[in-house]
This record gives sequence, C-alpha cells and structure tokens, in this order.
Amino acid sequence: MVEFIMYHYVRDMKNSMFPNIKGLDIKEFKSQINYLKKSYNIISLEEFFNNDFNKKNKNCVLTFDDGYSDHYDFVLEVLLNNNIKGAFFPPVDVVNKKSLLDVNKIHVILASADENKIFNRLKYHFNKRNNSQNDLDYYINSIDTSDRYDNEITVLIKRLLQTKLDYELRQKLCDDLLLDFSNLSIDELKNNFYLDFNQLLEMKNHGMHIGSHGKSHYWFDSLKESNQEKEIVESKKFLNDI
Repeated sequence: MVEFIMYHYVRDMKNSMFPNIKGLDIKEFKSQINYLKKSYNIISLEEFFNNDFNKKNKNCVLTFDDGYSDHYDFVLEVLLNNNIKGAFFPPVDVVNKKSLLDVNKIHVILASADENKIFNRLKYHFNKRNNSQNDLDYYINSIDTSDRYDNEITVLIKRLLQTKLDYELRQKLCDDLLLDFSNLSIDELKNNFYLDFNQLLEMKNHGMHIGSHGKSHYWFDSLKESNQEKEIVESKKFLNDI
C-alpha cells in the first residue's frame, strides 16, 4: 500500500508576510513528520516508480505543489534532517518569476478582506469590464457551491476567478481586486511567494524529486488540446534544464 500526502503552504505562520492565508505551520509539519515516521515507511517517488518498496508495509510519498518559497525556506531542512526525499511540483512560470498564479492572487485577496465585501467589489468590476452578453448571474447559476472548507460566497469568488469567467476577464478582475485590497504589488508578491531556479536546483542536488506541474498552472480541463500540449512540452523543457 502507498498513500500520497500532498502539501502546499508550509511556513512559519507567526512570522509570515501572509499570516491570514491558510497554511500549515512549520511546527505542525514537524509533528506530522514525526507521526509519519512512526506510522509509515516514507519512500521517495523514485522508489515508487521503480516498484522498490515493501508492499506489505504502510508506505507513503510526500509531495509539495506550486513551487512556494516555503518549500526551500522551511520544508527542505526538515526533510534533510529526517533523511526523507520529497517530491516537488512547481509550475514553470513561477520559478522564472514571470507570473503570480491566479490561485495565489485569490488567496491574497481572500486573506485581505471580508468575503462579502470582496464579492461586492467583484460584481462592481465585472459590470465595468464585462463585454459578453451574459450577466454575472448566468455564471453564478452554473456553480456548485457545496464545499468541505469554504462558505458559499467564498466558493463563488474562487470559481468565478479560477474557471467560470473568460481567462482575460479573470486576470483583469484579479488584478482589480488586488489593487482594492492588497498593499503589495504583483512584483512584490511573486518575488516572495515562489522559490527560484537555483533553489530548485539545490533541492534536486539534495536528492529531492522535481516533477512537472505544467507551465502556467492552468486547469487542464479548461484548455484546448493544443494548449494542453504546449503546457506539457514547455514543462518538459524546463525539467531538462533542472
């Protein structure tokens, strides 16, 4: 048996630039590692691929998505101290500092104000920028707002800005809302959110697995086949550099 345990934000929450963004505190991560070492055989992704593990054991693989600077600043040391090989999946554009992921723009926005206030501003900007024949209710009515973690308004904000609206409109609305609610610029945010190429290379040299998470972190089922292929090809080129 092999279980995959997926992490995103792992940071020193008390001293973080983004304390209101949900994440796992580094102390809790260390506690989880201690638990996993006692309860599982933590294997590398290479061992999983090569079928080089005891299937009678409880095995697990640790994965870390989205290329956050947290993974270099906090996670790497914990893994090295415990002789654990983690698997890291950064989108190409964040390592090259070319973009701030939409998902992270949304996290910053939601952490900066009450969701009802954000939703009202989203409606305001939508009405100013929308060039389609559909009003906002058209998109809202297509969204399933049931969710284990978020309330209805938060789900609506996330889905509208992640998938439901046209890509260019989503980009503009995210940037509008960042200007409304965040004190940090796009450049400041992307330079603090993500690790860089040299840090990723150092992690690889320490034996960490570096895998593909696409070029731009798009939802693949929202892309045409040609754009899906471009995402994969560009990601493979980047992995060759690593």
